[in-house]
Amino acid sequence: MLHTFTKFSFLLLFLLIGFSSYAVNYTWTGQVSTDWNTAGNWSPAGKPGGVDNVTIPGAGITNWPVMSADVVLAKLVFNSGSQIDTKGVNITVNDLQMTAATVNNSQPGTLIHFSKVTEEILTYTINSSTFNGNTQFSTGSGQNFVGGANHFIGNTKFLTTASGGMSIFSENASVFDGNVEVECINGTTMVRMFIWGATINGNLTYTNLVGGRMELGTFPVNVSGTINIDLLSTVAIIRKITNTTAGGRISIKNSPEVFLDQSNLKLAALDIGDIYCRITSNNIKADAIEISGNSLTFMANTFDGIEKTIAYNDCTLEGNKHLGNVTLICTGVTSRTIRDEYSQNLTLQSSYMVYNSDKISFVGSQNSTLKNSQTWNDEMIIAKTNGARVILDGACTTKGYITFNSGYIQSSSVSPLIYLANASVNSMSNNSHVIGPVHKIGNEAFTFPIGSGTKLTPVTITAPSSVTDEFSAEYIASSPTSNGYNTSSKAGSITNVYNSGFWDVKRVAGSSNVSVSLGYNVPAGYITNQSKLRVAHWNGSIWEDLGNGGTSGSLTVGTVTTATGVTTFSPFTIASTDASNPLPVKLVKFSVQKENETALLQWSTTEEINSDRFEIEHSTDARKWEKLSEVSAAEESKSLFSYHFTHLTPFPGSNYYRLKMVDLDGSFAYSKIETLKLSSLTQTIVYPNPVADRLFINTANGMNTSKVEIINLVGRRVLLTEGSSLKSGINLSKLPVGIYFLNVSFSDGQIETHKIFVSR
Repeated sequence: MLHTFTKFSFLLLFLLIGFSSYAVNYTWTGQVSTDWNTAGNWSPAGKPGGVDNVTIPGAGITNWPVMSADVVLAKLVFNSGSQIDTKGVNITVNDLQMTAATVNNSQPGTLIHFSKVTEEILTYTINSSTFNGNTQFSTGSGQNFVGGANHFIGNTKFLTTASGGMSIFSENASVFDGNVEVECINGTTMVRMFIWGATINGNLTYTNLVGGRMELGTFPVNVSGTINIDLLSTVAIIRKITNTTAGGRISIKNSPEVFLDQSNLKLAALDIGDIYCRITSNNIKADAIEISGNSLTFMANTFDGIEKTIAYNDCTLEGNKHLGNVTLICTGVTSRTIRDEYSQNLTLQSSYMVYNSDKISFVGSQNSTLKNSQTWNDEMIIAKTNGARVILDGACTTKGYITFNSGYIQSSSVSPLIYLANASVNSMSNNSHVIGPVHKIGNEAFTFPIGSGTKLTPVTITAPSSVTDEFSAEYIASSPTSNGYNTSSKAGSITNVYNSGFWDVKRVAGSSNVSVSLGYNVPAGYITNQSKLRVAHWNGSIWEDLGNGGTSGSLTVGTVTTATGVTTFSPFTIASTDASNPLPVKLVKFSVQKENETALLQWSTTEEINSDRFEIEHSTDARKWEKLSEVSAAEESKSLFSYHFTHLTPFPGSNYYRLKMVDLDGSFAYSKIETLKLSSLTQTIVYPNPVADRLFINTANGMNTSKVEIINLVGRRVLLTEGSSLKSGINLSKLPVGIYFLNVSFSDGQIETHKIFVSR
């Protein structure tokens, strides 16, 4: 009997265990209260959990459920119009279905938290629902979030802790009123996010340091905050992402592939290091942009920031606009195309010659610098505005052609512009040419596109006899006299020599003789008879007459050519055989002297035609200049005319001065640079001032004077005292009343200038 009872007991226990493993389909009624754990609130009565399925109806409910402890379910269905208050507990469920439902959380400091039980790839279908509070979805393996058009009021996080895949709302755009965070922390994972778009009214953060694949966007994803994406060994596809708050960072390192397309990004940094990178049709503004890869393709982007791009193999840059400084490093590249626009500095580091598909454009209203020596086979376009320049910091060699639309190239003796055989100039003008030396190698006739920065003044040479011959030309927009080539020293056949500029034409290599044609560009009135023009050449002591082999153009813009081939090269300029071509202002004197703690500038001209003004420019390093003032010119004068200006606040130390001589038509030329070094102490005291008859001079620290001279306002010396004692003063009783300049020369070579007033 006992044996029979024991067998029956085990059978009953087995049946109970068996029945308890079956899923129960529970439906919320809320007939008793809002308490999730009250059996009377469910149909059938009980408490759902484990493998049970739960439905929250959307109508006919008085008390919506409120949870108080974590639950585990197999399936949870929210019908349209349903509500729940999670009270911050964790809901673990494998199958979640929501349509137009509302999830609340009345427990401060906690989350609306959904997680799943199994490691299988499962699906949450959530459509048109609202989450009132910070929400987190946690998954150990794959998870598909199907649907969309949801509204998350608070921060939202999607967390996966194992390998597999996760798809986040790939249908219909949802709205997130807080920050959105996606994190993959274990195992390689494929994540597809917001393929049909999203609106994120906060920050977007995505982190995956374990590898896999990430796809973000296809339809627009609009982020009002920052974007922070941190990927390691992960394929990244990012499309149509826009954010409005700068400061975030995108870092994608050691990635097999990166695709970034049609996005508008504001970042603190964009840092990509991968094997293959394709970036197309984006607007990227970042403080720092650094991209490296074995194969890089950038097309139709605008980059605004400091860029560093490293291409290890293939490189295609086409149709991009670079608004900041760019460093482009091409190492071991097998193919390269560069057809971009650069607004700022371009540092190009490459160990080989550029291929024929390259075309770069320099644009923008600020100066750009092209760093490092480069060779270009195709086209370079100069399209700067507001007179901006492309400054060469390293020789730039072209085998193709350069198009001068607007703006200038600024070269130098150590960083020249070099045209190789068959290279050509495609347009040039007053508003666009080269300021500095241009070289030409080859046996073709060539016109050097050089000028002053406001006027085009080209030089043309006939064809040299050898393909290895090299010539250079540069226009110097300042007085030949101030550069050591005295225009008063000239051949007897020459009456006037142009004194506002000259051409430095050199034969750098080879022995060919060529004819030289100078392209003048002068105001009306400088030239009245082209037949009287001559090419003048400085032979080391005088300007010699190389004749007139023909002229072209007009009296203001034209050319004059040597009568025969030139055998020796050095400075050239235009000259005239009679006074019918008066040529411009002749500056015969420019000096700067110390006057107490001020700087006195004095200059004189012997002839002026159509002159407008003199602008006085000052610098403390002879590189950066500022305009101090301007003095009106005589406009028309054929006699000695003197000018002066006092700089009241020179810099303690070295001061550099130059004159900008401007004509009525706006053309100008610069004088030589004069230097004045001021110490903190004045060496002399002059008194009385004003003075009636006798002027006394005391020198500090026992300084010995070598001479004292007094200059009137027109620059003539009216009194000179040499080697005599100053103890008894200087008698000025015979000088007319007026203003004079007292120059005190010391035995160590220093000169001080004081302004004195004679009055009676």
